[in-house]
This record gives sequence, C-alpha cells and structure tokens, in this order.
Amino acid sequence: MTVTGAVRILSLAPAPRVPRCGAIAQLGERLAGSQEVRGSIPLGSTNDYSIGSARRTLSAYREARRLFLLGAEQSGRICLGEADGAAHPPCVEPSSAEARAVSAVRAGKEQQEMDSADTRLVWLDQLRAVAMFFVILGHFAISRTGLTLIYAFHMPLFFMVSGMTFHPGRYETIRACAVDKAKKLLIPYFLLSLAMIPLWYLNWKVLKSSPTGLVGLLKGIAVSNEAVFSSPTNATWFLPCLFLVSVLFFAFSKWTKGSRRGLALAVACSGVFGALLSVLLRVDVPWHVPTVFTAVVFYYIGYLFMQHRETVVAWLDERPRSWIPVVVVLAVAGACLALVNGKVSMHANHYNVVPLFYVSALALGFAIVLAVMLLPKVKPLAYVGQNTLIYIAIHAPILRTIQNFSPASGHIAAAYPVPTAAAIFVVVIPISMLVNRLLPFLVAKRYGRGWGWTRA
Repeated sequence: MTVTGAVRILSLAPAPRVPRCGAIAQLGERLAGSQEVRGSIPLGSTNDYSIGSARRTLSAYREARRLFLLGAEQSGRICLGEADGAAHPPCVEPSSAEARAVSAVRAGKEQQEMDSADTRLVWLDQLRAVAMFFVILGHFAISRTGLTLIYAFHMPLFFMVSGMTFHPGRYETIRACAVDKAKKLLIPYFLLSLAMIPLWYLNWKVLKSSPTGLVGLLKGIAVSNEAVFSSPTNATWFLPCLFLVSVLFFAFSKWTKGSRRGLALAVACSGVFGALLSVLLRVDVPWHVPTVFTAVVFYYIGYLFMQHRETVVAWLDERPRSWIPVVVVLAVAGACLALVNGKVSMHANHYNVVPLFYVSALALGFAIVLAVMLLPKVKPLAYVGQNTLIYIAIHAPILRTIQNFSPASGHIAAAYPVPTAAAIFVVVIPISMLVNRLLPFLVAKRYGRGWGWTRA
C-alpha cells in the first residue's frame, strides 16, 4: 500500500475516546478549594484542566474527519492537499487494495457507532420496540379494520428498520455476509424455536389436542412456514426471511459495484418480480421465498433513509412546526389507502393492489418513524428494541397459553386486546433479562454481558 493510501485510511480511522473517569486522587489532609495544590491531584484526575482541552481537540478532529468524508463521498474519489495556500494535487483514484481497506475502516467505524452505548441511536431501538408492539397486537382477534391497518405496515416497518442498520461495507464477499447473517439470524431462529417446544406442548398437547407430533414440529422448524407444517412459534418466520433479504440486498449492492442507480434498478426489478409472484404463485414455499423479493424493497428504503437521515432531520428542524403535521398527514393518508386496499399479509405474500400496498405501508411506516424520532429516551422501550429476537419468539406462545388456559382467560384476551398485548409486552422484559443473563447464546450473545441493559 502506498503512503498516500495509508494517509487516506488514517484519516478515516475512528479517533480514540477520551476517558470519562479520572484517576483516584491521593488521600491526605482536606484543604479548602482555594488551597488545593496540583501535587495532590494526579494528571488523570477529572479535575485536571487538560480533559476539557482534549475534548475540544477531539471534537475538532471529528469535525475535520466528517468534512473529509463528505468531500470524498461527493466526488467519489479522495483528494489530498498540502498546507493552506499550497498547490493541491489532483484527485487520485484509490487502488483496489486501498479501497478495500478504506471500506473496512468505514465499516468498523459505523459498527462502533451503532454498538456504542454513547452513540447508539436510541430512537432506532425504540422504533423496533414500537414495531414489536404492533406485531404482538396483530396476533389478537381484534376488529377487521384494526387488523387491516396493522397488517398494512407492521411487517414492512420491520424490514425497513432492518435495512436502516445494514452496512454493505462490512463485507467483502456474499459468502461473508451470509455467514455473518446466519450467525445473527438463523442460529437464533433454530435455537429459539427449539426452546419454545415446551410451551407448544403445553398449549397444543396439554391444554388442547393437536395431531401434530414431534417429527412434524421439527419439520415445521426446518420449513419455517406454518401453512406447510406447524411450528412451535409462528412469528419466527420473519428471521429466515430476513436472512434471505439481507443476503439478496448485499448481492445487489455487490453486483452493482456501488452504483446508486444500479442498486435502485435492481431493487425495483425485485419488487416487480415479487408482485408477479404474489399474483401467479399460489404455492406455500419454505422460508417464504416469494416474500423476499417484495421485502427487499422495504429493506432498501430503510437503508436509503439512513443515508439521508441527517438531511431529512435538518429539513424538519428548520421547520419545527412541520413535524406533527407531516406525521398526521402520512398517518391519515396511509390509513385511508390501507382501508381501500383491504387486508394484506406479507406472511402469505398477498397484497391486493400492489401500488396501494406500497404507498400505504410507506406512509404509515414513516409516520411511525418520524413520531418515534420525536420521543425522549425511554429506557425500558429502548431495552425492548435491543431484544426483539426474544420477543419475536416468545410472545405468540404466551398469547396462545392465555387463550387456551381457560374460556375466561381467552374471553379476556379477545375482549381487551390492547391491554393484553401491553401486558405481554411488559412481561417479556424480565424474561429477556433472564435469557441475556443465563442463556445469551440463544440470541447470538456472549456470556458476561449482565442483564442486557445498555448504559446511558
């Protein structure tokens, strides 16, 4: 790698953090503040004036790096110059090795920012939690109008949120992407499905009488489509489908070689193909493969939104009174179109009028996105958003247990769907804490991370 390439990569590398906690001051005689001497306080103490200077320097560094990246992304190339006033050499195209290294550094920085407790996008966690509540509510026998509205956006919104957190620069090959997504989605899917078998047995063998046996149940887990074989929890179909969507989207990104127009065209073709499948193919397929081609459109839109999120937020911040009217207009328009289109289901790959489905799903989805971005941080809500894998797996078996336990409990669940859904939403929080503490491998986590809370 050339010296120029090394300078490019170093300019993109994340800066080291300034420690937030100081050293321990020496124990000694307590003096008045005006009498304290520097010798009694180590250089690492939080009282040292150099911390403020270091933070200002760090802020300046980050701003310079942001401007550097902005210029590089706008031009598609990287320009290096000398001191101010000196002649600037022309922009040069990076070599393939340098480009891969720059991409890896950018991906590492993005991952660090997403995972850090200080830079984590709290609103994104809370958005997952809100979407999860609507998924739970959608499994209740509520009114037809309510189901029509919920089904119009709740699964498209989940695919959009997944696209918001995807960074193609993390992977060099399609195989690397598939392996990583298999670890994060497929392994938890199989483990959580197996872990739900005792609850399924309670629901369908003890409280009810189901002809399905253990072999049929294992087939259901492998196929991940309840229309073909029963499974321990019917909501986990989303995970294998999301795995396929993520890999397909990365493949599009890889094949189009970073071309925005090429990627948009590939996704559009996928959407058209998915629409054709929804009309022509009436056969239930393992892993909901026909749904993948439609879901990748919402995945791409979520990805695109994160690329332009700062522009959207800045535009709305310049017009603070526009936030609520925009949310209301999107929600009303989306609801009207959804009611006109009728009940849809991504699970069944059934969309009625496809253009109405897309417009209503996006209008309602973005109404919720913007509304959640206005919310303050609610720690339990953010925690739910960080543990949606557990929620996806366990909320349906809990609901079935309530419905099957007795006629009275089933009647209560049917008569009061929103309070019952809220109760399940809250009850799963301590269950998630236990899983994170005792069985973290079920959700692709490691031991030693406590109860799963992210520090403020």
